[in-house]
Amino acid sequence: AMTSDSMQASAQPRVYVHMGEHAMTIAGWVEGKLCLARCAEVGYSLLCDAVFRTGRGQRLGDVFTREYANRLTFSVGLPRRGEMMDQGLNFRGDDVLPLVQPALQRFAIELRQTLRFGMLESDLARVKLWIGGPGAAITGLGTALGDSLDLASECLASRASGAAED
Repeated sequence: AMTSDSMQASAQPRVYVHMGEHAMTIAGWVEGKLCLARCAEVGYSLLCDAVFRTGRGQRLGDVFTREYANRLTFSVGLPRRGEMMDQGLNFRGDDVLPLVQPALQRFAIELRQTLRFGMLESDLARVKLWIGGPGAAITGLGTALGDSLDLASECLASRASGAAED
């Protein structure tokens, strides 16, 4: 089951996004009834790939593997301006942001289109976005998605390993 009974029965419209490695599943409820369900072929791997490509572009050596980029994404979260992501490698958030922004835009576009075609405008004004799945453990992702859609958002995961599959 993707959600708890209390989430489904809520009077407030809710959208649940399961953020997997290669896909996100989007489901929406209004007055306890499922009103939309969709799988979009974009997942948190877009963010990990952005970190990996940035590290490789800076020629940071053999230590900067795809696995390391995944661990860094889950341990640090979404990069911020002025933030040092790895002191030893002098790897900064400012370097990653140009590649992370398009990934976040892609998530927002998929969500926006799904909501636009799956919910009434009156429900969209009151909807709350819930982010779950392994990608929810990436600090800042839920807030970034909510902010990009002007929606309240909440992550349903605590800090956990990002090794889970879709």
